[in-house]
Amino acid sequence: MCDLLGIEYPIFAAGMGGVTMAPLTAAISAAGGCGVLGATFCTPDQLRAEIRSVREITDKPFGVDLLIPGDIPADLTAHEVPPFPDFLEDLMPKVEGLKGNPPPPLTIDLARAQVEVTLEEKVPLMVSALGTPRWLVEECHAVGTKVMSMVGAVRHAPRLEQIGVDIIVAQGMEAGGHVGTVTTMVLVPSVVDAVSVPVLAAGGIIDGRGIAAGMMLGAQGTWIGTRFIATEEATAPD
Repeated sequence: MCDLLGIEYPIFAAGMGGVTMAPLTAAISAAGGCGVLGATFCTPDQLRAEIRSVREITDKPFGVDLLIPGDIPADLTAHEVPPFPDFLEDLMPKVEGLKGNPPPPLTIDLARAQVEVTLEEKVPLMVSALGTPRWLVEECHAVGTKVMSMVGAVRHAPRLEQIGVDIIVAQGMEAGGHVGTVTTMVLVPSVVDAVSVPVLAAGGIIDGRGIAAGMMLGAQGTWIGTRFIATEEATAPD
């Protein structure tokens, strides 16, 4: 795992939107792990700025995490993700730290533009949490970018390996983010047995004991999110 990405420790900071931005991403990578930008709600210009901000702080490898539904076509005309819920639009101005910064609508055009920025900037790692289309893997590999994808059920893992995904995150139901209904303890070894590519353990891992446990289950590293929210570098409101 470490050799694959050129990192010292197989510890990845989950790409939490609005939390794992340039300061936290760079701090994790500079410390020897792999920080991952939570870029889902970034405009293309914001994403490019965040990527370059990371590189101003560290020259170590890092990644970008985007929500890329597996059925997004290469030709993106006349396709759109359901709009941002109205109640969230009303809530945003009332939340301290988010006032005046509403996220862009989650459209297919936005997702494709985010991918293009990530590839243009030659970010070492692309992470997709909702499914990974074959064209994304092909375009990433064409510029030397590795691809990581997340699963909450073992049946999805072999298909991801088949299309060329480099790393699979097995995220159990204990996680705070995108989850299925299987616990980390059960999911991780099942995914490890189902594929030959490296697997990261995720879901409820907050310390060294959890990291060790994940690796004893066969994972080659860990994907940690919630624990990093309580850091000075995280950009979540207090």
